[in-house]
Amino acid sequence: MAVNPVEKYKGVYRIRCEIDQNTNDYPRELKLDKKSGELRPTGEYIHEDVYIETKYGKVYWVDRQTYEAWINSGKKFGNMCRKFKKIIISKMEGEGEGTIRFKESDLDAIVQEMGGGYITKIKDSPFSDKNLEYDNYEIPKKDKKLLSDVAEKNSWNMHTYTKVYDAFAQSILYPKKEDYKYLLHRDCRKEKLKVK
Repeated sequence: MAVNPVEKYKGVYRIRCEIDQNTNDYPRELKLDKKSGELRPTGEYIHEDVYIETKYGKVYWVDRQTYEAWINSGKKFGNMCRKFKKIIISKMEGEGEGTIRFKESDLDAIVQEMGGGYITKIKDSPFSDKNLEYDNYEIPKKDKKLLSDVAEKNSWNMHTYTKVYDAFAQSILYPKKEDYKYLLHRDCRKEKLKVK
């Protein structure tokens, strides 16, 4: 898939991607798994939902040289419509919010007016795991005791410890499922837990 033109502003503005609320992951291309008959993510991200994050909303690429700003404040929307009335191609007002369309040549002025776009020198990917939401997870006492017993084996090297820990997690979470790694990763993301 072609890269979204917004992504060329990496390192200039903070670029983000919409997060799928059902999976707490970025939208990915899907492919039919012949073995299970399920649709599975291919690993390729869908670049259409990439945007510039600002204090007062988001700026999306629409087509060719046209961008659209979603402004999350009705007051800010009104002020911007008055200030940029000569460069706005179209506008649409909602209840306490609004959108305006404009040419790419006016992008810097619009983004600055919307709160600066969090100008950054870091060229982090809009698909970075750092942008996902995570919750703290407390291991149940019963399982914590088992895990501490495993961790106390001083004679194990890191490779052995990792294998035992992986088997431990699999035995608790997915005792009867064969596609463990895919399911663990998917479920941890969905529950907003970090997978290492």
